[in-house]
This record gives sequence, C-alpha cells and structure tokens, in this order.
Amino acid sequence: MLFLIALIFISKISFGFIPGFPYQESFFIFQKGLHPFVNIFFNVIIGSILLIKFFWKSNHHYLQNRFFKFYLFVFCLFLMAITAAQVVLGDSVSPWFYQMGAAGAACFTVVLFGRVIPSELSIIKFINITQKFAVILCYISLILLIVAPGVTFKGGRFIGVFKHIPYMVTTATLACIFLIYELFVKSNSRPKMIYLIFSLIVSMSALILTGTRSALFAVLLSYFLAFLFFPAKKAASQFIKVSVAFSLVIAVVLFGSNISQYAIEIVRGESAVGLRAAQDGVASRLDEFERGYEIFSKSPIIGQGLLSKFGEINETDVGQYNANKDPHNILVSAGVIGGFGFVVLVLVGFAALIAVSLKKLRTSPPEFKILAIYLLTHIPILFIYHMHLSMGGMADRFYWIVIGYMMINMRKQTT
Repeated sequence: MLFLIALIFISKISFGFIPGFPYQESFFIFQKGLHPFVNIFFNVIIGSILLIKFFWKSNHHYLQNRFFKFYLFVFCLFLMAITAAQVVLGDSVSPWFYQMGAAGAACFTVVLFGRVIPSELSIIKFINITQKFAVILCYISLILLIVAPGVTFKGGRFIGVFKHIPYMVTTATLACIFLIYELFVKSNSRPKMIYLIFSLIVSMSALILTGTRSALFAVLLSYFLAFLFFPAKKAASQFIKVSVAFSLVIAVVLFGSNISQYAIEIVRGESAVGLRAAQDGVASRLDEFERGYEIFSKSPIIGQGLLSKFGEINETDVGQYNANKDPHNILVSAGVIGGFGFVVLVLVGFAALIAVSLKKLRTSPPEFKILAIYLLTHIPILFIYHMHLSMGGMADRFYWIVIGYMMINMRKQTT
C-alpha cells in the first residue's frame, strides 16, 4: 500500500532535467517519465492482490460506514450498467471493450483507493508518507528552478519536477496542508520546528509560483481552520496562536479593504498570482460550464461514457485527451458520463461527504481532522472540476483515499 501511494508521485515525475533522457521509449517511458502503462500495470497487479486479501478476510484495521459501502456498490453497479447501455444504444467511436474496460478500471480505482487502502493502512502512516514525499518534491522543484529553470516551466506555468502543472499544484497543496499535522498536533524540538516552518515556506512558494488561486485559497483556509480546531499543546504555543490571531484581526482592520480589492481583482483577472498571467476566473468557469452543459444536452438520459473526452486511443499518444470535451463541473461531468441518474447519485454522495467531513472536523482525533480540513477546503475545487475516476490520475487517487478515511466509523475502529 505504501508503494501504491509512492507510485502516485513517482508516476508523475519528469526526468527531463537529466541530460539526454528520452521523451518516449517503448512502453516504459513517456513524456520523460514513467509511462502510464507501467503505472497502470503496477496498480492493477498490486491492487488486485490487495483486493483479494481484503475481501478474503473479515477483520480490518478500520471499519467504514455501512452507507458508504452500500453507496460504492450502487455507484459501481450503476456505472457498469449505464456503460453497457451506452455500448448498445450509443454511437461512440470507441470499441465496446474499451468502454467496458474504462468503467471497470474506474470501479477498480474507487474500491482500491476508497475502500481497501483506508481500511487497511493506518491514517497516521498515510499522512506521514504523503507529507514526506510531497515536501521533498517541493524542495527538488525549487532547487531545479534555480539550477535548471528551463525544465521547470511548461506553457508559461511552473511545473517543477513534474510532467504537468496539476501535479505540481496537488503536491504543493498536500505538502502545505499535511504539514499541519506536524506543526499543530505533534510536539517538536526547536530544530525540528525550524525545519517544518522552512518546509512550509518552500511548499507555499512552490504553490504560489504555479499561480493557482483555488489551491492557494484552500491552503490559507486550511490554516485558519487549524487555528480554530487544534488546541495549543503548551502555554507558549497558545500565546503564539493568540498573537497571530490578534495580528490578523489588526491586519484586516487596517488593510482589509485593500486585501479584498486585490482578491476581487484576481478573480476578475485584473491582477495575477505568482508567475501566472491574470485571468478572469468567473468568466472562464462560466464558459467551461456552458461548454460542458452543451455536451451533456446531447445525451442527457444515458450520457456519453468515460471515454467521451478522448479521441482515438492508441499506444503512441496514450489516448488523445481533449480538455474541451471534459466539463469542469462535477455535476455536468457526471451527466456527460452517465446521464441524469449519475448526476443524482453523485449529488447524494457529494452532500453526504460534506456532512461527514464537518462531523469529523468537530468530533474526531487530530489525524482525521487534518483530512477533514483537506476535503472541506477542496469542496469548491471538487465542484468546479470533473469527476475523478482515473486510475492514473494523481488527484483522483488521493481524493478517493481521503474520502475513504472520512467514512471510517470511529466507534468500530479496531487496533
């Protein structure tokens, strides 16, 4: 399980900083990194073993909520059934075995990362290993920015050591938020605290360089929630928390209008964040919603399937992904995939996820609160992006793992 978590990061790293490293080599290297086929191969082989062991035994480290287990069963059953209906009634250019295979892979991803790993892997181990990988990769990304800046940008966006911008954003966000566990929960020596604070600065710097407003807001909101829901361990720490809170209040009083005006300018696209060009966030999201709804309206009853956002699938291009066919709204995306029925199913799950996360934030142990904070601050991001059902996606796998931990029934937790 730890290998599968490490693989989430490793599969998205680009080795373009190594002189002479090939862009593509057979089925092993693609875009100067691990080929998606290798990534999927390891996930399927190791995941299958974990699935068999999981369903073979009845005693698990954690027990999840019964509603969640039933929901995932219905979710997967519906996805397979609606895909079969699309094969029979739809006009997709993809062969039927590709369509059914995509649905099966999505169900495999949901069960493996949403059920098996959260039920078997200690939540503290998950937080620690994820935080360490994320922080180290943020350090490497900033070092590369200094020694080899040419390989750390793509399309004018900071990508660090990764193949594409979303992976840098996800990694920096995970590093910032998961550091909360070390900073607010654990007791640390002074050298360790200095290292942690410096690591936070490095991770935050990497995130700012990407210019991703939604992720930056999520991190800032995460630390605000951490101040509220994590009591100070020592009197000195409490004094620091009160001082910081008081300073923030003073800052809001003195500079609140300037800060709010700057925030509005960022959303309107009048000001930029980091090295990203200014962009009207509201207008761009409305355009994406309208484009997605137009795609959805072509087949609102049964949808168009998981492969609707791809062109011809071949070994050379590993599927020709078309962002214009991928609605950036979770409900519209669900509608494109599986029609009205899937929209209702996703809406129910989305609402339940918010309710459970809020409950965990108030009543659960610290490690669960960290993940609750991560999810709650990402609710807007989840809503304005597509469905996360890809076995190869970085955010997809992390989201389902965190969702799985949120569905742990604390009263039935076993040692």
